[in-house]
Amino acid sequence: MNLRKYIKYLRTAKIYYKLEDDKLRVLTPFNYIYKRGKVFEKGYADNYYKVKKNVKYVHFYMTGLNGEIAASDFTDVVVSERVANLNLCDMFCISGGNSLYVATHDKDYSPLFGMKVSNPSSVKLSSNRYVVSGEEISLQGDIRGMKQLLVKGKSLEISESDISLLSTNFEGDSIKFTNVKGNMYKFLARSGRKIEFNNSDIFSDKVEFVESAIPKFEKSLFLVASKMVYNDVVYGDKDKGVVIDSMTRFDQDSVEMARARLSYSLSKLNERIKGIEKKETKPLYKDIDDRKEELVKRYEEECLALENERVGVRTNFEKQKVKALIKKKD
Repeated sequence: MNLRKYIKYLRTAKIYYKLEDDKLRVLTPFNYIYKRGKVFEKGYADNYYKVKKNVKYVHFYMTGLNGEIAASDFTDVVVSERVANLNLCDMFCISGGNSLYVATHDKDYSPLFGMKVSNPSSVKLSSNRYVVSGEEISLQGDIRGMKQLLVKGKSLEISESDISLLSTNFEGDSIKFTNVKGNMYKFLARSGRKIEFNNSDIFSDKVEFVESAIPKFEKSLFLVASKMVYNDVVYGDKDKGVVIDSMTRFDQDSVEMARARLSYSLSKLNERIKGIEKKETKPLYKDIDDRKEELVKRYEEECLALENERVGVRTNFEKQKVKALIKKKD
């Protein structure tokens, strides 16, 4: 970094921490080398921060974090970073901890994006991919520019957010979207016992709900460019797409779902028939053709043998006839 940025870094970069006495302390670039042993275990490589078990709270504030944090179940971890492009962070990984909060800020230190995770087991954040696993997970703010977002937890919530994601994969008992606007081109929700969309407008190219309860839409609109799959049932039309809102019925008794099931069943039946034709009928036809060819060949061989025999008999008969005529003349 240039001198001006380096001076600013020296002024702003802090690592706040609390021990068991709950008193807030701070590491700065000036005292870090002398006091880091109070917060982090010794003997680890650069950019690897193993937080001591007696640390209740650690906050990496504008440190330009690029590395890995490992914390005990006793520690609350906070990361605040200033970024140039929306919520995009330099790569860093976090494992363990009692709770995790990640916040990004623009050049004026205004908040862009926030993520809370209770009991985080694994969190990997890079400039184009977020992989988050924990118990209770919530995301808020500007979620644009990422390619992939993979989230797994007991409960998942995205709120007050602008989104633009190429691929999203949500897995959890409770999945909730509140005041969310934007694009999730490939959307997959799995194992959701409760799925809610509140005051949200979302566009997707492909949507799939797997082993999930009926999604609830309240003042929300989900525009799908192609077919949506709900628990193996195809819903909508791949050419015209489908619009999902509060009037859409996902229950198995609805006319739309009955038609969807029929269409899906017919397509599967057609695939099965083609499969049978390919695996069973075609080999049978080939066997019949082979047998037919063999019979024709045998028939032609027998006909040729009979023809040769007939020619032989006729030739012999002609010879005997000639001999008889010669004797008669004599």
